[in-house]
Amino acid sequence: MAAAVLAGVCAIVHSAHLRAAPLDAAARWTFTAFLDGTSIGTHRYTRSPVTDTRFALTNDASFDVRILGIPVYAYRHQAREEWEGGCLRSVSARTEDNGTVRAVEAHADGGRLDVTERDAGPPTRSQVATPCAMSFAYWMPLAPGVTRLFDASTGRAADVTIAPLPGTTIEVAGQATRARGLRITGLAHPIDVWYAGDRWIGLDTTVDNGRHLSYRIE
Repeated sequence: MAAAVLAGVCAIVHSAHLRAAPLDAAARWTFTAFLDGTSIGTHRYTRSPVTDTRFALTNDASFDVRILGIPVYAYRHQAREEWEGGCLRSVSARTEDNGTVRAVEAHADGGRLDVTERDAGPPTRSQVATPCAMSFAYWMPLAPGVTRLFDASTGRAADVTIAPLPGTTIEVAGQATRARGLRITGLAHPIDVWYAGDRWIGLDTTVDNGRHLSYRIE
């Protein structure tokens, strides 16, 4: 499965701002995840104020794939991000990808993001050079000028291109819903993110073996 999709949804973002609700306001998004049209779990995001200028974004994903009732794949992801001034200030994440566990901690320091990763071996440390770090935070409409996104599930930054898509209609909770889209390329598989106005309502991409992964808001 594509970790950049599952955690940043997993879980995309930028110097853009959320016009539908102030960034210091509490908000929640709950999505059903589908693999080739079959529900495999949920991904929940919660935004809450920390100070007058800083907010936290937590997300929790739980996916289970079965074939003929037999479990063949499991994915769990929990993360907490803190944002200030439109930039990512810190990340604490734990991802279990089919039994492989990785923990990522990151903190902004001047013009860089200091990253520590822990898995089965000793911790590894790296830096991401950026004056304003952005993560795969789909809940905030992306700016086409953003060219790098930090993936909390891997501890790596990806160089991306973000471009608008033509308006379309997608099904949300059994209703045909008019949506505008953004396409993120530069990853193993392009990601299409869908909004009704500025409210995130869906996502579509492909994962291993060409299977179709989608999110639809509940």
